[in-house]
Amino acid sequence: MIRANTSAIRNLSVHARTASIRKTDAQTTGNQRRPNINRAERRRVAKIAHSPAPVYHPNPIQQEYDRILDNVKWQSTEQALVLTFAVPLMVLYRDYGWRAGRLPKYAERLTDEYQRFFDGKTDLKQYAKQVSELTGIHFELGDFDGKEAFRIER
Repeated sequence: MIRANTSAIRNLSVHARTASIRKTDAQTTGNQRRPNINRAERRRVAKIAHSPAPVYHPNPIQQEYDRILDNVKWQSTEQALVLTFAVPLMVLYRDYGWRAGRLPKYAERLTDEYQRFFDGKTDLKQYAKQVSELTGIHFELGDFDGKEAFRIER
């Protein structure tokens, strides 16, 4: 029975691998790192791989700031929604004599139109262009007379 020297075979395969690695490193360009690293680097990589993920402990001041910011966002959204519904309904009620028969249907249709924006089915610029084409009233947001303003043209 022939007994092979396993350490010599192992060394031969290691030398063959490092030679192929050196050859591929010479062929590569730029800032790619060589794959053969020393013992300290292997330990550092192993330590990073086995270390637990960092735990984020938020700052109490940051938590309070985030809570206040969320509250302000929610209140401003509520106010904007009330204005977008209440102002048109009040104009129709006061100036055009709409009453309980027509106002709920109008409010429901208005809600459906707003929902189209929230669902992403329509874009504001496209919608303004469509309104302009259908009604002849052009809405424009821009800089007029040195002020940023909203202008309606007929």
